[in-house]
Amino acid sequence: TEASKLGIKAFPNPSENQFNLMIESNNLKDKISVRVFDLYGRTIQTFTNLTPGQTLKVGGNYKVGVYFVDMMQGDKHKQLKLIKQ
Repeated sequence: TEASKLGIKAFPNPSENQFNLMIESNNLKDKISVRVFDLYGRTIQTFTNLTPGQTLKVGGNYKVGVYFVDMMQGDKHKQLKLIKQ
């Protein structure tokens, strides 16, 4: 079987306003969920039932600081750091 490709990209990052999160995966059957949390582990935003190729807009109302994006699909997950300036 082909290795599953799972990824999430953010641009611009760092950002003074919002981030565009691009969801990438070649697994088309399992839904993807994304959770954004802060340095203290508090959940800021969650998204469920996402599909590969979607772009999420987040962060417009976040305070300045560091955030983490956790993307899950099946038993795999990827993490990404966002910096809001």
